[in-house]
Amino acid sequence: MSKFKLAREAFLKDENTKPLKLESHYPIEKLTKMLSIKESQNITLIYGDAGVGKTTLLNEIYQNNKESKHILFFTTPFFSIDSLLNQIYKAFIQEEMPRDTQEAIINLVLKLDEVVIIMLDEANLYKNEILELIRILSDTNKFKFILSMTNTLLMNEDSFKSRIWELIELKNLSKDELVTYIDQRLITKKQIEIVRLLSKKNYNLIYKLTKGNFRNTNRLMFKVFEICEYYDKNEPKKIGRTLPNKFIEMAGIDLGILDA
Repeated sequence: MSKFKLAREAFLKDENTKPLKLESHYPIEKLTKMLSIKESQNITLIYGDAGVGKTTLLNEIYQNNKESKHILFFTTPFFSIDSLLNQIYKAFIQEEMPRDTQEAIINLVLKLDEVVIIMLDEANLYKNEILELIRILSDTNKFKFILSMTNTLLMNEDSFKSRIWELIELKNLSKDELVTYIDQRLITKKQIEIVRLLSKKNYNLIYKLTKGNFRNTNRLMFKVFEICEYYDKNEPKKIGRTLPNKFIEMAGIDLGILDA
């Protein structure tokens, strides 16, 4: 397998991909500690623009705690109360839900020694009736919710203001964080040679095109190394000691994030 194909694969979407080891951007330790504090409010809101890494952060929290805590992570939004309740119930009982699922779930959870943690991605898509259910369940003090959203409109609801323990905003990466992220991804594929191929001018252009957005960075780098793979096979002399910015520009044009 060519080095550029391996480099390209470093930027494929992978649920098991570890996030940046930067607590300032990914407050994993802070969230993990929060899950263990019984006295804390029971709803945490993580918000930020699309592509900043909200789902990746939730997945990391889930992977780190799934063996030691009662924790559920749902990446696909629910559009009815019954569908959400059914999934929660089935996660514990492995059966279809009874008629009064809400009462059955609460009775079940009351018997557990630990609080049940439920993480919901794309919570901004939930209807008001489901958000009200989340509020009701959180008031039992047997549930903690971590909600991922693109905005903080939920804070405008009086019934939620006093129940949200923490607001965590995820932003795009800084330029230095972007460099660290790209290097880390390449190092996971043991592509130190490719890391050395990238120059300061390359990183500056990548940051200019992606503005530090995770999703756009992954898309761009995947396309860049796809172009490199072609030239490495067909016109290897065009790849010198450093990566030509022309390849990054070609990738940007192809993805529609740079005008031709």
